[in-house]
Amino acid sequence: MKEKHIYLVYPRYTRVSYLPCAAFSNKKDAKRYTNRHKHNAEYDIEEMPLDADFVETTTKSAYYIEIGNDQEVQIKYLAEVQPENVESKLERQYLNADDNLYVYVLAENQVEALTLAMEIANRLIRAGEFSFQIE
Repeated sequence: MKEKHIYLVYPRYTRVSYLPCAAFSNKKDAKRYTNRHKHNAEYDIEEMPLDADFVETTTKSAYYIEIGNDQEVQIKYLAEVQPENVESKLERQYLNADDNLYVYVLAENQVEALTLAMEIANRLIRAGEFSFQIE
């Protein structure tokens, strides 16, 4: 079954409230809306899955773990740091960028989250895809 999407239109530079000004079932109409007058405000169109699949668990939380190449670690709830597209981040598991490793996991607590994150980091270190800065 083909995944359906919804297209949310936001006025650019005014996303303080994160409320879209319009929603469409296809990108063509969303684009038409943003160009509906001779002079238009600037808009951003965000594509989101409609009736998205998601993991439901009442015993685990989604965690965001940032591991710096200087071995500094931060652990936070993913929904508080990056609430958009939580499921796609959990599916991706990690992002290796800016000399940091960003890990996304479901865990019962911070200890389990850190354990899972270190397993991913160790796997990437063995593969030569991540390293810690050694002074």
